[in-house]
Amino acid sequence: MDDTKVDVGDLLAALAEQLRENKVTALSAIVILLAGNLALDKYSSTSFAPAGFLSLAMQIFVTRGALQRTGLIGSKAPAKFLSLWGMTIVSSIAILLGCVLLLLPGIYLAARWMIAAPAIIGEDLSAGAGMRESWERTRDSVWPIAGALVIVVGGGFVAAMIPVMVYGEGQEPWIATAIGYLLAFTGSVSGWLMAVGAYQMLSGHGQDELAEVFA
Repeated sequence: MDDTKVDVGDLLAALAEQLRENKVTALSAIVILLAGNLALDKYSSTSFAPAGFLSLAMQIFVTRGALQRTGLIGSKAPAKFLSLWGMTIVSSIAILLGCVLLLLPGIYLAARWMIAAPAIIGEDLSAGAGMRESWERTRDSVWPIAGALVIVVGGGFVAAMIPVMVYGEGQEPWIATAIGYLLAFTGSVSGWLMAVGAYQMLSGHGQDELAEVFA
């Protein structure tokens, strides 16, 4: 397991496979995130915390569904909401600080903790144990993972910022806000699915099958 490595091509191929197998789940999550955030913008003056909980719930929904379809967990596997919440808080603060201080450390940390959520759910781990497992298993593939995250998640975020840059923050029309959210959430959901694919490969499950699919 320690010698398992992946490159950007492997990760993008894994994402394509996960999207094919989980297209209904992915589309449902994107629609729920889009509708939920638009509703929070309209009806709530404090949307940050509810939006965060909604995002976490959708991450669990997508990750559990994808892990079940790969056969790595059963239908009764625990959701691990509190463990994922703790992991999300700790990792998000560290990644944000890394990005604020100097962009590269934030991207590096995001890559090292990429498969923490699938590990927590797939192996019934605590937040700390999941982060440690992710840190260990991504050790030899950190920069390819970072590159794939920049392409998929970073690309969605940058595309989502275009309406803000065109109209100004808080000045964009409703449809522009909706398009921005759609692009951002598509990147996020794709990132969650890519994490499942990476977890599957870095845990030694299904790498040969994936190679055959995209041979």
